[in-house]
Amino acid sequence: MPSLEVEIEMVTPTNSDPAGTNAKFYVSDHSHIGANGEYYHGFIQKAPNLKLQDSGSGQIEMSGASIVLSNEPNNADHPFGQSNYTKILSDTGPYYIGIKYQTAYNLFEGQLFIQAIDSQSIRCSIKSIRPTDSGPLWNTEEEGISGTQSELVTGFIWGDVVEWIVERDDSDVGSWDAISGSAVQAALYFYNSVDSVTPSIKVNSNASTWASTGSVRYSARASTDGSSDGELAAYQSTNNYADGTQYSFSATGVKNRFLTNHTNRSTAGRTIAEFAETMAYISSAADTHVPRLTNDKFYILETETIDTNKAPAPPNLSFVWNKGIISTLESLRLVCFATNYQFFILPSQTNGNRTLFLIDKANAPASSSAFYNTISENDILSLVIRGPEEIKTIIGQYEYYRWQGTELIEQGGRSGVNLGSTGKEVNFEALISNQSQISNLTNVLNAMKAFYEKPTLSVEINDLHDEWRPGDRVVFNRRDEFVNVDMIIRSIEWDFNDLTTTIEGDATLTPYVQE
Repeated sequence: MPSLEVEIEMVTPTNSDPAGTNAKFYVSDHSHIGANGEYYHGFIQKAPNLKLQDSGSGQIEMSGASIVLSNEPNNADHPFGQSNYTKILSDTGPYYIGIKYQTAYNLFEGQLFIQAIDSQSIRCSIKSIRPTDSGPLWNTEEEGISGTQSELVTGFIWGDVVEWIVERDDSDVGSWDAISGSAVQAALYFYNSVDSVTPSIKVNSNASTWASTGSVRYSARASTDGSSDGELAAYQSTNNYADGTQYSFSATGVKNRFLTNHTNRSTAGRTIAEFAETMAYISSAADTHVPRLTNDKFYILETETIDTNKAPAPPNLSFVWNKGIISTLESLRLVCFATNYQFFILPSQTNGNRTLFLIDKANAPASSSAFYNTISENDILSLVIRGPEEIKTIIGQYEYYRWQGTELIEQGGRSGVNLGSTGKEVNFEALISNQSQISNLTNVLNAMKAFYEKPTLSVEINDLHDEWRPGDRVVFNRRDEFVNVDMIIRSIEWDFNDLTTTIEGDATLTPYVQE
């Protein structure tokens, strides 16, 4: 029978290093030698229940859990024994914890905090590797990870942007070198650079004014062509435009600068997958700007590579943000919700690295897929069927610009679908930059409608399926309720005490037919 295996890492002082060294401790619900060759001591009195829960925000998150260990202050093999017992009396954490059952790598990795100590036991809380809202922050208005100089920045732009306003700032153009022997007179600032394409600039609706390479130069806010010192890019011109002049730009495949050497990421540009990868990079061990709780183990992610196996055809996005300070994960939650996508963060069972998994909520893994699972109705302990959530309308709202003569006008638009005559209204910020992209919004609305119209199920199963993940497909028949069930997992709970698995998700139901 498989055993629960828990790794706890403490910073423990030693004679040679009074400041402490990282020491690993291995505990279980009963003593045994693990497949990794480590001896797991039976210090666990009560195993945790781990639940990945769909919060409705775009992120599937691990809810809080607890674990109870025996109290053995004189046991050197105990993670909280000897000098570590003294440590936890004044330092409640966080400490690193990794949990696995029968998978090759950890099922979950997170933070361990001391909650209560009595003569018999030590109760600890288990939380995600870092609170979701305290990850790396960046400014969508004025600065990227490294900062910028100009206060007149367009904002965070992504994807195929059409006729969007762009700001002008001539405050330091005198320090730039000449273009074809003439001084730089005007500069337009962009928060990011553009993927292999020079943006189309309009001045007072005139598309040709900035088209000549003889009088216009594209540069990443630099005094010389081709150099780069940050996230801001600029168009420089020898023309001196009158006050009140308005400017717009259109560009295909806008991508942001987030590498610490100020070079562009080669994959960032259009799709939600590429956006997720950019956010993953900011939150990963690869980026030096990521804050850490200790000197190791507490990166949100260990790799910038995301898993898109359950998002086979990620759609293009197009948006401009001026949201000010925002965390990377919050931005990804907003994007996922507005595209009918989800994501979660867990260790990969390929290499053990904490990885961001992206899910298209409309994706149903094929029967030949590794994410397709069938179970016997004899393994089902309980089944609850709930009707669809009562929703009246789903509405996507957006802003865009259009030229009215020589004036650039800001406009607002909205588009929606009806689901019923009663219920709540679901509103979200649509990720389009122009009415010409309305078909992208229509596709999202139709996908949301199909999702919200499905019933939801809660199924308790008499086995611990720690190989299952959100986005997996589970199929079974159930005579007691007279249904055939074809469902997608959105939430999953592993009970290591009773060895059961509870899954929740949307389903397609058909009548059960007795053969």
